[in-house]
Amino acid sequence: MNDVVSALHDQPESNEIENPIKMLRIYDLEHGVGYNKSTINLESNTDLLSYLITLSQETMKSQSSRSYTFDDDSFVLEQLATIDNDIDLHATNIADHLFFAEDQSRFKTSNGSFIIAKLQTNNRYCYLLTKLDFKKYFEEHTYKLKAGLPHEKGLLKSCLININVNEVFEKNIYLADKNGRISAFWHTDFLKSTPVRNNETNTEEVFTVIQRLLRTKVKKVSENDYLLLKDCVIGYFNTKEIFDFDDFIADTITAYTPITDDFTVEEFVHSLKSEKERLKFDGSFEIDKTYVKKKIKEVIDVNDGVKLVIQGSTNDIVYEVSYENKEYILIENNSRTGRFERKELD
Repeated sequence: MNDVVSALHDQPESNEIENPIKMLRIYDLEHGVGYNKSTINLESNTDLLSYLITLSQETMKSQSSRSYTFDDDSFVLEQLATIDNDIDLHATNIADHLFFAEDQSRFKTSNGSFIIAKLQTNNRYCYLLTKLDFKKYFEEHTYKLKAGLPHEKGLLKSCLININVNEVFEKNIYLADKNGRISAFWHTDFLKSTPVRNNETNTEEVFTVIQRLLRTKVKKVSENDYLLLKDCVIGYFNTKEIFDFDDFIADTITAYTPITDDFTVEEFVHSLKSEKERLKFDGSFEIDKTYVKKKIKEVIDVNDGVKLVIQGSTNDIVYEVSYENKEYILIENNSRTGRFERKELD
């Protein structure tokens, strides 16, 4: 794998992170045996090299990770601390430790590869440990491209460890999992690490930030957009088990179409990302449903003796209508109760 660095430096330098990989080791899984160091020559496999560069870039830019810290007795931390003395020895020790962690847990090892890389850009210097599934796009072991470059990352698990200017590991490490919830074998059995914040703290912090920005950035310019987007946010937190910052931005915020020109989604997305950078909150965690239900409960006085209690999204369920010069609230009902006088609207 010594040819990796030279192969990388032969790539065009059109942008700052096009060529971030400074060290790379790939390990193939052999069931019942362990991870074996791959002898693939990336200099002659530009498709795989291009894929790994793109994967590295996207992983470094992703905001859907969770902060952990290594425990003092972490084997991975111990090996990384001295990896430059003998890269193959310590990288192989880490791969062996991963196999042991998988083998001892309820997690069943799947076909895939383990990668250890050292990455450097103008803005980041780090180690990246990833569990990948190449088999959909690349032949096993040979890594010959089957058909078309991957549109999906294929990333199963990842751990990003930043290095400061003094060549010292930063305290927080950043974990991600394709399944959303960080697997116990990955954060505990393999990495021996502890989350910085619990799920309750994460939910409260992130939900509070989003609600505050809705009031200060949206409500001030468009009441209607505020109410609709607020319902979209509530719907996300009510229906999702895992909060994923990147998916939340894409599926809930960016997907929203404003009804007034005064509000722009792009400005709101920028505000959210700025607050995440400032407050350093996690971009992935299990949503605390108890907290969400408590915070989204809304009681509206409809009339004497009648209150409307809202505990979720009202989009496409509750409407305000005018009928015979009077104002009404129209609520979609899944089944007739027989409790109220029936009135047919024209």
